Amino acid sequence: MLNSTMFTQTSYVVQRRTTVLWFTVCMLVMSTNINAQNQPEWDNVEVLQVNREASHTTMMVYPNREQANSFDRNQSDWFQSLNGQWKYNWAKNPDSRIKDFYKTGFDDSDWHEITVPSNWEIEGYGTPIYTNIRYPFEIEDLRAPVEDNPVGSYRRSFLVDEDWDGRTIYLGFDGVASAFYVWINGEYVGYSQGNRVLAEFDATKFLRPGTNEIAVEVYKWSDGSFLEDQDFWRLGGIFREVYVWATPKTHLRDFKIISTLESDYKDGVFGFEGEFVSHAESDIETVSVDLELLDQNGNRVFTTEAQVDVSSASQIFSIDPVTIPEVQNWTAETPYLYDLYITVKSGRDVLAVIPKKVGFRTVEIKEGRLLVNGVAVKLRGVNRHEHHPVTGQSVTREDMIKDIKLMKQHNVNAVRTSHYPNQPLWYDLMDEYGFYVIDEGNIETHEFGTNLQNELANNPDWKQAHIDRVARMIYRDRNHPSIIMWSLGNESGDGPNMTAVYEYVQKADPSRPYHYEGTTMYGGLFNADIGSFMYATPERVARFINEKPDVPLILCEYTHAMGNSNGHLAAYWDQIYADNNFQGAFVWDWMDQGLYEEIPAAFKHNSDSDTFIAYGGYYEDEYGIQNDGNFNMNGVVAADMTPRPGLKALKYYHQYVKVEAENLENGNVIITNRYDFATLGDKLRGRWELLENGKLIDTGWINDLDIKPYEQKSYTIPYRRNTFSKGSDYHLNIIFETKDETYFAPEGYELAWEQFKLPFSSFDGLDQSTTEGLLHSGLNANHFAV
Repeated sequence: MLNSTMFTQTSYVVQRRTTVLWFTVCMLVMSTNINAQNQPEWDNVEVLQVNREASHTTMMVYPNREQANSFDRNQSDWFQSLNGQWKYNWAKNPDSRIKDFYKTGFDDSDWHEITVPSNWEIEGYGTPIYTNIRYPFEIEDLRAPVEDNPVGSYRRSFLVDEDWDGRTIYLGFDGVASAFYVWINGEYVGYSQGNRVLAEFDATKFLRPGTNEIAVEVYKWSDGSFLEDQDFWRLGGIFREVYVWATPKTHLRDFKIISTLESDYKDGVFGFEGEFVSHAESDIETVSVDLELLDQNGNRVFTTEAQVDVSSASQIFSIDPVTIPEVQNWTAETPYLYDLYITVKSGRDVLAVIPKKVGFRTVEIKEGRLLVNGVAVKLRGVNRHEHHPVTGQSVTREDMIKDIKLMKQHNVNAVRTSHYPNQPLWYDLMDEYGFYVIDEGNIETHEFGTNLQNELANNPDWKQAHIDRVARMIYRDRNHPSIIMWSLGNESGDGPNMTAVYEYVQKADPSRPYHYEGTTMYGGLFNADIGSFMYATPERVARFINEKPDVPLILCEYTHAMGNSNGHLAAYWDQIYADNNFQGAFVWDWMDQGLYEEIPAAFKHNSDSDTFIAYGGYYEDEYGIQNDGNFNMNGVVAADMTPRPGLKALKYYHQYVKVEAENLENGNVIITNRYDFATLGDKLRGRWELLENGKLIDTGWINDLDIKPYEQKSYTIPYRRNTFSKGSDYHLNIIFETKDETYFAPEGYELAWEQFKLPFSSFDGLDQSTTEGLLHSGLNANHFAV
């Protein structure tokens, strides 16, 4: 447990070498077991990959600074997307697949085409399956299904730029469900499972000048599927981007950026640790690494140069941390990012320019509080699946921006990537637009039990599979300031395998705390740093606050957003806003997981549309297991992005301003700033409205909102009391809105409000105290109308 200590940076050298050694030992063990068991890789828990590269930070190499300035890998001369139309064949099971399809000269002229990225069920191959707890296959013998295990065979050709000659070329898959093999020009390249993080292969020796052929064989189910029992659509295919990229033979293969704060949270601490790999063909013995850090105005705030001996196959180096005075801190309210340019040179020749966004922030636990830059932040969170009603689990940048804008419009500041690592672009956007992220490993074994008897949590054969998924997530994502917590996964019980993961994470990245509700639900902190519950009552929350004040508490899921839900949130948020260790909650979940389908002809006469949004139970029972009905339709946003009334309630309780009545007869109110870092007037402007019988009769601005975080100030609202008439009803609205146009809303967009019934009404028989209570709670129909 890391309570009362700052999370620190560990040596990249020690941890990286430990990881390499671990993979080497695993491969030796795997080789022995493969020979002994003679099981295919997709049905062998000992085989997690074949020839897959070790995980590393998300990056791209550019030939010059001009291209690197784009921070867009598509703009690099050394990047080529393989997205688009591929030749495709679908088979019901492994036995019926076309086994030699990967060979050169194979005739695929009669094959259909499929879009990559996509889920093949969405493209018309097989049936979408939705289950919550149960696996869509038998689990007793822990073997992947054989008879009902669809296999997708993909083929396409592509040209490699002749300028790439003499470079190392990597082939990357950002997401494949669930296991796959790959061949290039008829030669076997490798295998991977657990593919919601990058699966990458060195393709150099398989490529040839001119046209090349790539073939990919995807299995919907594998032994890895036992760790993928999430509450979502079970869909197959290459659902994220596929690409090749070319690096120098001597290449900065991975790096870790240290960008924290001194104890005063004003000065920055910047350091850098990296690993070079040199292929045998390289004749370079020494390189220089130039680091240049620029602020958003293009001003240089730090620069340094290091000479690195790269004569060996792998060389790890570091640049000692230095202090940078008065940096701009990164927070979800002020997501300030610096531009780091890493230029690798051999003599005067530029080998590569690698750009990276850098945010300075510190995460720590002190006195039972989770602190970001020394402040006990409040997490106004949502759980988010990667989902789109047309494209399934393949989402675009435009889709993500729509989510982000809608979240910001409703005062959401935190996202849990339920229940797997998202595609890399999502974290770039979280850094840029300002969200706190719980990055969650691709692990859920729900049907085996959310208890200490969970078989996979206790079975030593599954230990490395657990570690592999979380380790690859950390190495890919650890340079993102938005990520303030790692999470093992979801609803997978507890046991020695969770302990092994926790111990690994403490060494791999102790700069962030570790979350796993599956270990804290029993009342202890066996394998986590954060207290976490699902759907705890307000009373249970209160008990935890009293019994464990030295442990931060977060509800990773609460207020299940299905049907007419999301009520009584004040019972939670009154406690969150109080001075205690309860620091936030994440609604389940963000969006309905509905899929557009064509309306059957028999029902078209009842609709003006040709499509409707289907839930899980709509689809036929092809696999002998009942879909879990409409239980996947539980978002605060509908599948078509329409906000539900519950999202309006969430917005109200998330809002960053509290207004209390002080003396309404004199127009006195108290305004409290609930931002964690920002002065209220820097973010919002205030105005008031006087209503008579629901009609606006007076309005004005609230000036001087120079209120520091969690401070308050009294204001007198100058409404015209001499205009009040006997027999009329009067209400006071206090509204806070955007001062300027933002990326998520126009100028004047309402982000917070409160309403009070004024004590001047005289309707006979009206229970004024009851009415005041309802209005003061914020539950006003005009504001909650969708």
